[in-house]
Amino acid sequence: MVLCLRVKLKVTDSIRGSLADSYAVLPQYCTTLLASNLGSVLKLHAPLASKEYTYGVFKRVFICLVGPRDGFLNGCKKIIGLDEVESRDNWTWFLVELRDSLGIDDPHRSTFMSDRKKGIVEAVSCCMTSANHRGYLRYLYSNFKKLFKGKIGEARAMLIVEMLEDVRKRWMQKIYYRHKASGALKSDLLPKVQAIIDKRSREARSVRIFQSGQYVFQTLGGDLVENVTKIDLMSCTCNVWDISGLPCTHALAVLSFTRGRVEDLCDKAFHKATYEKVYSHFSHALLGQKYWQ
Repeated sequence: MVLCLRVKLKVTDSIRGSLADSYAVLPQYCTTLLASNLGSVLKLHAPLASKEYTYGVFKRVFICLVGPRDGFLNGCKKIIGLDEVESRDNWTWFLVELRDSLGIDDPHRSTFMSDRKKGIVEAVSCCMTSANHRGYLRYLYSNFKKLFKGKIGEARAMLIVEMLEDVRKRWMQKIYYRHKASGALKSDLLPKVQAIIDKRSREARSVRIFQSGQYVFQTLGGDLVENVTKIDLMSCTCNVWDISGLPCTHALAVLSFTRGRVEDLCDKAFHKATYEKVYSHFSHALLGQKYWQ
């Protein structure tokens, strides 16, 4: 069994290269990646350089590509998911680099989601003292796995440079395809958002409206619960509108009563124009290892 494993490793090394060789070319990969994506932030931490290890022993790497970063800053809500088990030192280092790369000068306006694993809570408290930190990542993680359909697991089995390239190329394609799809959108709202609005609009037909002021309404839903809806503040006491950024059934009932535009009641994050801004910043193609210096 041991002999078979050794033979397998030798064959794998002869085809893909060894683990040590992969880490040895990591500095060249980082240099090439940075040159092809000007404005990106890339930090390779490999201390303890010696005669044996020209660049030191690999410890960690931080990559923030300019395209995805600018797209995130131009249209996404400032919600960041943190996952994996790392030491407090690693998480602190990562969060400092992330804060500087994204220009987070007011952490209070950012929200971090995590499963509160080792080191995360302490690092967020240390580096993002006033940031909102929420403690459950299951649904975000499930959506991420569905998006990439298990490909992240495949990437983890690769050598370090292969893994980084595989993830980068998947994001590069995803950004371009979504940019292309944004041009075909006919509605001012995204399709999934429009489906939610349509469903809530049907439910809103049973809501009774009592106007209290120019922008304030008392509403009575089918559940016989009364709420106060304030159109000018995009708020309702049911909290659905406040939390999701999309009008609740009470707000849509008021909208039908006032003959307003549903787009005006939706957070800008769900508009076609915002979607186009997010995916208008590309990750640039990279030359193969033959051209690295």
